[in-house]
Amino acid sequence: MFRSKCALVLICGFLVGCEMPKMPTVNAKLTIPLTNEHYDIYRLKKDLENKKDSLKLAIVSDSVLLTINHNEHVQIGDNLDTDPTVDSTDGLINDDLKLRDSTTTSFSLGVLGPASIDALANTNVIIPVFSFPQRSKTVTFAKFTGATILNGSTIKTTVTNNTQVGFDSLMIVIIGQNNARLDSFKAVVSSLGDTDTRVKTFTSTTTVTTPFTVRAYGHSTGSGSSVLVDTSLSVSIKMVVDITGSSITGRFPSQVITRVDSFKTSSNSVIDSGYISSGKLTLNFTKTIPVNATVLFTSEDFDSAGQSLTRSIRVTNSTAPVILLLNKWRVVPKDATIGNQYLDYNYTYTTDSISATGTPQTMANGQGIKVLATLDTMKFSRLRATLAQEQVDLDRSTQSIDIKHLDSIQIKRAFFEIITDHRISFPMSLDVTITGKRLPNITRTARIIADIPPYTSGASQQDTVRTTNYDEVADLLSILPDSIIVTGMVFVGDDIASGVVNRDDFINAQINLRAPLVFKLFGDSTSNLVKTDPSKIDISENQKQKLYDRLKSISIKGKIRNHFPVPISVQFFIDSSRIDPPTEIRFYDSTSAVKFTYPYAPLLINKGITNAGGIVTSAEEMEINYELDQSEYQRIFDSRIDSVKASIYRGLKVKLLNTGGFVQVSSDDFIDVNTDLEFEFFIDEHIND
Repeated sequence: MFRSKCALVLICGFLVGCEMPKMPTVNAKLTIPLTNEHYDIYRLKKDLENKKDSLKLAIVSDSVLLTINHNEHVQIGDNLDTDPTVDSTDGLINDDLKLRDSTTTSFSLGVLGPASIDALANTNVIIPVFSFPQRSKTVTFAKFTGATILNGSTIKTTVTNNTQVGFDSLMIVIIGQNNARLDSFKAVVSSLGDTDTRVKTFTSTTTVTTPFTVRAYGHSTGSGSSVLVDTSLSVSIKMVVDITGSSITGRFPSQVITRVDSFKTSSNSVIDSGYISSGKLTLNFTKTIPVNATVLFTSEDFDSAGQSLTRSIRVTNSTAPVILLLNKWRVVPKDATIGNQYLDYNYTYTTDSISATGTPQTMANGQGIKVLATLDTMKFSRLRATLAQEQVDLDRSTQSIDIKHLDSIQIKRAFFEIITDHRISFPMSLDVTITGKRLPNITRTARIIADIPPYTSGASQQDTVRTTNYDEVADLLSILPDSIIVTGMVFVGDDIASGVVNRDDFINAQINLRAPLVFKLFGDSTSNLVKTDPSKIDISENQKQKLYDRLKSISIKGKIRNHFPVPISVQFFIDSSRIDPPTEIRFYDSTSAVKFTYPYAPLLINKGITNAGGIVTSAEEMEINYELDQSEYQRIFDSRIDSVKASIYRGLKVKLLNTGGFVQVSSDDFIDVNTDLEFEFFIDEHIND
């Protein structure tokens, strides 16, 4: 209960040892733990049950109000058969068309500049500053003539100056065939070789149609020096489109579409693994895209010698059904996230590209390759599977209860506690309805739904689960029922986990109806005390006297925190004893002349701060800083007074005071008493005498 006394090692270095040179007097401090106690409701209740303390609690509802004991013998046949069959279809394009294409156009100096600039061709002159009006070019792309492009698609435009003049303002405008402005920006290319790149990212769905019109206008700073004028040199404009689209028209490249799907078995039992003796998987394809494609069908849930089931199928407008025989294959569902009733497969289809001389086509959302996958009846030579939630009914039971004493309190957080004992290697779930009745015709119901883990090892497995439907249970108790009716069932198996059930497996279920600890403390002044076991302060008689001779002061310092809904009182005790350790009665009832008690009238600490519901939300705190006078610490450390010359022990009494009524304690409530003895003493040249 007390912290380690390691701090005492420090003083030993001062009080014993070899002869030391004389030195000036210096002050020193030594701290010894006095108390480090933490009481919560579980420790208090344990002390009560062990009759260790005289704490008197009128426990109202921290006890079992209802117990159900039920034994069920669950037997499953030696053979479990499954007969799964599944239809699945998908594969349509859904905003996943991809296209990259580029085109380049240029404007020569002779085209951009006025006639006066064109007239300077092949002469050595300084090209003057000039402005030029809008010039236009029409551009097309090789791979598409139109598209519906989605958020995130881009047009990257790079302007490169290959002329002998600079452009401090070159406005570029890109317009689609439908006169929609796709991008516009001002480029600055000040000298030969300069480039300016801009990326336009589309933030909404946009329909674009080629050809595009590229417009350029702006201002030139001229050449700045004499040059041999070449008006055929140009400004080039390159556009690169990266499209994610819902439709594309043109001679588009190959598209790759991947889809994942699954079969759901029709059986209520769920396959864990099994060797197939007969069965087949039939694939039917329906193509609605304008080009042919190659489909790669794969299922890792079917295995043969470590290889997954894989088949490549060429799909045209007349592809016949493909039959995959599953004889001697093993089925092992692998995706636990969706459950073992599902067998995953994926298929990727790669469309043919359209050549440069081919006929432009349109591919769009809603088109694709549909795969109708039919998993016919499978027979197994060996099968491991889950149970299909075998239902075990609980016998309807009615019992009388007496909880009339609850009429003086308001239950806030009642709950069910389910304790199971079983040997069933499947997950289980408990579904029980508790009906409380109070004559003549008042009823309330609460439902218990709890998952019970599967048995793993040992003679049997015990599990405890607590429900969280506090309000519902509290509402049932609020009518103070005089009888309880219990109905329900246990489901063995969860359609996911696999295992084996033996005929002698069992489940015992005990259901406790519980509520938070609610108690009332009585005003008996001799009771409700919590006492720590006396704990030794490890210091010899010689060290004790030397310490006393050099003492300047002794203080008790620390903090008391009360998080209980009742006030408390606290007292500290220090006494000598030749019995090691002294009994609790001998220590606390001692009348020794050297016994020290602080304070003589116990410290009072108010109850914790409570909310409107009576639950403590924060602790009441008290700081302690008490300096012992000489007469007090003489009793403990002056061996000339302490004729017993025995070991020093410390102890603590905490008393829970009268509540004046019922109070509610939560698992968060506690009492902390953390204090130290702090010694201040001096060290001189005689310390080692």
